[in-house]
Amino acid sequence: MKTAEDVAQLMSFLGSCNSTIKMRDGPKFIIDHMIAYQLFGDPEFFVKVPVFFFLRDQAQACVHQIVTNIVDRPSGQCLGCSNIRSLLMPVMLALVKQIRSLAASGDDGSVALQPLVDYISGKCNYRPRPISVYYRDDSGKISSIDL
Repeated sequence: MKTAEDVAQLMSFLGSCNSTIKMRDGPKFIIDHMIAYQLFGDPEFFVKVPVFFFLRDQAQACVHQIVTNIVDRPSGQCLGCSNIRSLLMPVMLALVKQIRSLAASGDDGSVALQPLVDYISGKCNYRPRPISVYYRDDSGKISSIDL
C-alpha cells in the first residue's frame, strides 16, 4: 500500500519530468483552409492563441455558415472544398496577415506566435517541423512563413 509520502514523491517526480520531456519532432505541417476550418471550429483555439482573438466572431460565423451549408445541401451532394475555401478566405487572409506581421517583428513576434506552435503541437502530439503558412506576397509571388 502506498503512503501519502510515496504519492507526494511520485507526483513531485512526475511534475519535474513534464517540464523536461521534449516533444518529438514530426513532419511538416501546412496551415491551409482545411486546417484553418478545424482551428476556427475549436472554441479553445482563440483562448489558447490570444493573438487571433480578434478573428473569433468572424471565424466562428464562417464555420457556422459552412456547417449550415453542409446540413442544408441535397443528400448525396458534396459541399466541395472550394466552397469551404471561399467562405473562409476573408478570415484566412486576416490570419495570414497577422502571422506575417508578427513574424516580421522579430523575437517579439516569435514569442507571440509560440502559443500557436504549442496549440498545434499539442493537437498533433508532436512538434511539426516546420509549421508553414503559404501566401501570395505583394508582387504576386507565393512565399511561406515557417514557424
